[in-house]
This record gives sequence, C-alpha cells and structure tokens, in this order.
Amino acid sequence: MSSKVIVGIDVSKARLDCFGLPMQEAWSCDNGPEGIERLVHRLRELDCELALMEATGGYETQAATALAAAGLRVAMVNPRQVRHFAKALNKLAKTDRIDARVLAEFAHSVNPQVRPLPDEHTRELSELPARRAQLVGMRTQEKNRLGQAAGRLREGIKTHIKWLEVEITKLEADLSPKLHASEAWCDKRDPTCCSALRAWGRPPPLRCWP
Repeated sequence: MSSKVIVGIDVSKARLDCFGLPMQEAWSCDNGPEGIERLVHRLRELDCELALMEATGGYETQAATALAAAGLRVAMVNPRQVRHFAKALNKLAKTDRIDARVLAEFAHSVNPQVRPLPDEHTRELSELPARRAQLVGMRTQEKNRLGQAAGRLREGIKTHIKWLEVEITKLEADLSPKLHASEAWCDKRDPTCCSALRAWGRPPPLRCWP
C-alpha cells in the first residue's frame, strides 16, 4: 500500500485533524456538516485508499457515516489497538492523545480489510445523517422564530422544538449501532496490532486485547 494514499483522522468534538501518507500532509476541518463535506471532497481528490479513525464515544459517527456512504474505504478501530502500536514505537506516553499521523502509520502497517458497504446499507447510512441534518435545520429555524413570537404561538413553537430534539436523539442513537455493525467497523475482527508491530521490527505487547 506504499503508493496508495492513507489518511489518519484524529476526531474530537469540534475538529477532524487529518494526516495523509505518503505525501506527509496535515490539515483540519470542522466536525460538522460543512467540514465533513469538505473532508469527503478532499479524500476523493486524493483518491484516498483508506481513512482510519478511532472510536471516540460517538464523535466519529457523523464523519465515518458520511465517508462510508460516499463509497470511501473507512475503518474505525478500538483506541487500544493504536495505543499499543504507538507505545511500542515510543511515540506517546501513557496519557498522550493518539494523533492523526500515528493513526495513518497504523493504517499503513495494518492495512485493515474493509469491504465496500452493500447498496442497501450505503443508502441507509446516507439517509440517516441527511434526515438528522434536516431536523437540526428545522430546530434552528424554530428557535429563531421563538425569539420573535408572542403569546400562544410561543407554546406551540416550544412543543415543536421538544419534538424535534427527541427525534434528533433517536436518529443519533440509531446511527452508532448501524455503523458499528457495518463493514467499516473493525474493532476486534482483525487483531492485527501484533503483526503491525512486527512489521516495524518491534515485539508485540504480551496482552494486545482486553
């Protein structure tokens, strides 16, 4: 995979920090609809072979879903896998965050086997975040109207806002398990941490898996 473009994506609540190999390029974008759309466009421009990110408690869901739905190969891994790899290479202390470059190097060494999503799964994963974006937009509009409304209208708008918030929460709760069940999720399916370390000439840890 040395000639292929691989991108590590360090996910936080507000940002997506990216690092690409082999061109050694770093960039960032917002972890929101517009930023994720730019990320999809950028990875397509690069003809990205694989994008890899950690499972970060849900902050990765929107970006990973968008990449998978766009037909890009995206893999999510358990942070412990990458942490063992990074520590063995002396690239982080116990409490250091794993950065995008380490994720890219891990993906380059491991080359996780991620297959394209079946069409029905691709469609479902693309429709869920699209619907969420619609509901979020409606909630924003209603909140703007609430500031200008008076009397009985305010109560109706407040009720609608509460309903929208419930629906958004339901969609978000539905997204993560569907994404985890997809072919993009390679948590413990490919325990390749040890082989990756051997490729770097380092012994694997005694206990790679919890």
